[in-house]
Amino acid sequence: MKENTLFKKVYEEIAYKQERLKQGKINAIPYPFAKLSKVLPGIVPEQFVGLTTVSGAGKTLVTNALYIQGPFDYWQMYGASKGFDIKIFFFPLEDSVIMTQKRMMIKALYTKMGIRLPMFRINGFMEGDIMDDRTMRALAGLEAYFEEFLKKVEMIDDVTNPYGIYKRVEDWLLKPENGYIVDEHGTKLNPREVKEAHEAFKPTFYKRTNEDRIDIVVIDNMNNITEEGDMGKWESIDKLCRTYIRKKLVGFYKCSVMLICQQDKTKEKAQYTNSGTIVEDKFVPSLDSISVYKNIDTSVHLMFGLFDPSRYKIPQWNAGGGYYDIERFDAYYRNLSILKSNFAQVGTNTSFFFDGATGNVE
Repeated sequence: MKENTLFKKVYEEIAYKQERLKQGKINAIPYPFAKLSKVLPGIVPEQFVGLTTVSGAGKTLVTNALYIQGPFDYWQMYGASKGFDIKIFFFPLEDSVIMTQKRMMIKALYTKMGIRLPMFRINGFMEGDIMDDRTMRALAGLEAYFEEFLKKVEMIDDVTNPYGIYKRVEDWLLKPENGYIVDEHGTKLNPREVKEAHEAFKPTFYKRTNEDRIDIVVIDNMNNITEEGDMGKWESIDKLCRTYIRKKLVGFYKCSVMLICQQDKTKEKAQYTNSGTIVEDKFVPSLDSISVYKNIDTSVHLMFGLFDPSRYKIPQWNAGGGYYDIERFDAYYRNLSILKSNFAQVGTNTSFFFDGATGNVE
């Protein structure tokens, strides 16, 4: 093979990943749902993923299970044996870092110790509702878990504009201990040389110091992105999706990015047939009902739709492989459908147990 060709670079990447698989290592972090993992590899580098649903359906908790706390727990158990590392950047644009930390403590308390602790109790809002000593000791016992968690997961609530989000991630990626930029021959470039290469339209590439690290960026949610300079809301989100996420974070830095998108409020209004029967399909998340920025479907590689039939009083729900008794499951049922994918068949559904009080998803 001719040295330093694009073909050679691509072939070497393919060969490297195949060798890892032969050694029992992984190149993707599997999702926590067995059925979903049969059709999708999981969290992979160089992928832009979206999740859309209506307000209050549990999008933040499901995203935490899929892309934040779930991957961290998997890394804790299998990182060494399966040969991978992680770094996660979480931008909770809806809540503060403090509120986010409390939700994660509640989830860890339940999954690790079997203790259910509602948010209102951990906040101490109810007069006389004092937590028992066992619960307080259990909370204190999570300190070591979260010390390690916060080394891998960076939660950022003081940046809400597109460039600020991108820049916060890029600054970390380009720290000498984390990675650097090289030219087509693999030579490390300093910032001036990178600028000169770009001005001369010469190719450059990002190289991780730890090639086994998967970098994940989660933004919750798109509707709370603030305007960039003199741009309007639509233009700012367009810049975020097309330039900062798809082209730079995903395309150049090969991150896996998850962006939560809200469905239009019209999805929450009941519609009926002439006979008075509710039109169930009108509630299901869709690409054309995404609020504010519908063009996101041209940027994402994968889009999930999250659905809660119980909020519409639907007694039974056909998830594409059988009916679920929603009257029995009530708000503990959720359905995750694939609205767009470069890997799996569109329309594939995954049903799972959802506990909004503890954040437990399985």
